[in-house]
Amino acid sequence: MMIPFLSIGLSSCVNDLKKIDEVASLKDIGVELGKNVEVVVSNNGIMRVKIIATETKRHMEGTPYTEFPRGIKAYTYNAASEIESSMTAKYATIIEHGGKIETMNAKNDVVVVNLKGEKLNTEELMWKQAEKKIYATGFVRITTPDEIIYGNGLEAKEDFSEYTIKKVTGTVKIKNDDL
Repeated sequence: MMIPFLSIGLSSCVNDLKKIDEVASLKDIGVELGKNVEVVVSNNGIMRVKIIATETKRHMEGTPYTEFPRGIKAYTYNAASEIESSMTAKYATIIEHGGKIETMNAKNDVVVVNLKGEKLNTEELMWKQAEKKIYATGFVRITTPDEIIYGNGLEAKEDFSEYTIKKVTGTVKIKNDDL
């Protein structure tokens, strides 16, 4: 009579463990999840960058970093709190050091627009906060009111007000009527 009760008890423990594994996996230990998050970077109390994301994963193990698996919108601001540039990407990560943002890597359909209306399209972009610069190592396309410039690699100010394409591969002149 004791044997049937013991086997029922063991089988129920196995089922409970499966349910626990479904709810929480070990790979998510040390990860903080966030929904509809805004990250603000300020300098002397003045907002310089705002990042908006629908989902974040802040990884606490090893070197802390924040992942934006469903994309981001980011804005840079001047001293008068006016938007200088905007950026969107379908995926991004932010690496921190000492509680401060060190770099941001944006990937997959990255678009940056500056105050002059110039638009950068690339697949991967890196922002280094300490240098106040953005970098791209792969294909870039910059659309201005007068032309489209194609190239490989880019270095620019973080607000995309000044930029240098490392290797220009083509230029197309645009008439205003073409837009």
